[in-house]
Amino acid sequence: MSRDWCERWAAAMEEHLRGPAGLYRIMPPADTGIVANQLITFEDAPDREAIELAGIPEGYVLVGLWRGPMEWGGGWVQIFEQGCVGANIHPLDALHHELSHALGRDHPPVALTALPHAGSSAATPPAWEVEAGWPRAYTDDCPACQVSARAGEARNLLEALRIRAMMAFEIPPGWGGVIPLARYRLHQAEELAREVGPTLRPEDRWTAMRALDKIAEAQAALRGWLRVEDLPRAADAAYVAWDATTDITGAWWQARALGSAAAA
Repeated sequence: MSRDWCERWAAAMEEHLRGPAGLYRIMPPADTGIVANQLITFEDAPDREAIELAGIPEGYVLVGLWRGPMEWGGGWVQIFEQGCVGANIHPLDALHHELSHALGRDHPPVALTALPHAGSSAATPPAWEVEAGWPRAYTDDCPACQVSARAGEARNLLEALRIRAMMAFEIPPGWGGVIPLARYRLHQAEELAREVGPTLRPEDRWTAMRALDKIAEAQAALRGWLRVEDLPRAADAAYVAWDATTDITGAWWQARALGSAAAA
């Protein structure tokens, strides 16, 4: 069974990477060159060396591992059936994650700027993550990380309220504060988008402009006294705003990956 799983996903990987919607089709040329230089294997389970190298705490499973750079100049991506099945993670999603290490997409240790920004905090990663020495792919002190998080929170707040209000035919008691909180989260997303926009490559700055337009539309949908029938439109507008902010985050990571590739 394990051999069948490994062979199936090894074959699926080739089709996925190069297919019409595959990884190679959506990545800049500098990225695809790095990915092409990786040995990718699908295996039954990690050995002791892999577990120790990854620093996996007791009670956790290892889905995949990137080893590199190797002596021959490339890297080795391992995807494990035991981890994918145990964590209910799609093998190709695990592949994308491990390749991100090869592309240098571990988060830098400092924020984009030294200035305070909306949503900034002194949040620390979980203790086990620190002990394991894992590189962080996020931080609460980075505007590029937080812009889509704030917009997404506004969207989720409004969607939760919409469902409950539609069931009760009114805004339930205690839920009225969700609307001003969603307004505030969108305001934070707006400030973050304005901060991140100028740091993007010139050809990517349209993502910030589009996100600001969609945030403004969502804010307009939240103005005034909202009725139950206004909530679907407000929730939909917040979703579109959140979706637009994810392009900002993606553009920033792409720029950083290209920079890492050029430095290499």
